[in-house]
Amino acid sequence: MPSDIEEPSSMRVRTEAEVEIAFPLPRMGHVVAEAIRPELEDSPADRSIVKLIVDEDGKMTLHISATDTSALRAALNSYLRWVSAITKTLNMLEESGREPDKGST
Repeated sequence: MPSDIEEPSSMRVRTEAEVEIAFPLPRMGHVVAEAIRPELEDSPADRSIVKLIVDEDGKMTLHISATDTSALRAALNSYLRWVSAITKTLNMLEESGREPDKGST
């Protein structure tokens, strides 16, 4: 007869992903990181933990650790979509000759 014993939480395997994103201009990495920071500080998800690092060259590293692959995929999709949307906005501003307000990011 199969047992329905749940394994202790300390034995559960977490899934992880690390994504590095290089931007054409170092400033872009810092602007994108600042725009995403509120999501990091007040994340509604308790199934994933996200750490963001931006080096002096503007290269961004997202490290995501999650309780399962579904949570990992959801977090990855969310953060990559935010990065994409922010990058597209910055590119549009650059093409129009405008710079983002420094106080708004």
